[in-house]
Amino acid sequence: MLSTLLVVLLTQVPCTPGEMSVVCNCKQGMVNACVALAGDDARKAAEVLDEVVGALEALEALEQASQMAREGDKDKKK
Repeated sequence: MLSTLLVVLLTQVPCTPGEMSVVCNCKQGMVNACVALAGDDARKAAEVLDEVVGALEALEALEQASQMAREGDKDKKK
């Protein structure tokens, strides 16, 4: 399930107007674009990676909260 969520998450990192297509493609999870970006502009590649990591951390927190809520619902039904 986590791998599915990761794919969904990577497609949710928005591109901003004026970004190069390679940056946008990297944000959308295209590995070859990320590799090309790292070769061309390591600083920008690091910024994109930080943005994706931040989104992953938010997703993990959301999944933990959701799991705790499900467990709480199960306890209420007992």
